[in-house]
Amino acid sequence: MAYGWFMIYVFIFIIAALAFVLSMVLVNELIDFHNDQVGEGVLSLQTSDTFGFILGLFIGVPGFTLLGALLWAVNRAHKQRRYGA
Repeated sequence: MAYGWFMIYVFIFIIAALAFVLSMVLVNELIDFHNDQVGEGVLSLQTSDTFGFILGLFIGVPGFTLLGALLWAVNRAHKQRRYGA
């Protein structure tokens, strides 16, 4: 039973990693669009800084979430093995 749940978590982790990789394609397009707007002088400095902050969050948070999920899964599997749950 525990192995089945573990495999479900692995599947969810793989799907989340795939979604993260695919979101990087979107980030690349956003960066290209932003660079074009800055090059044309359309964006103000405040708008450019805000976009950079939001893009940094968009890039960083899923990675930390995946890392946290991996650490949680390893820790949980270790505890289940140790205590026989």
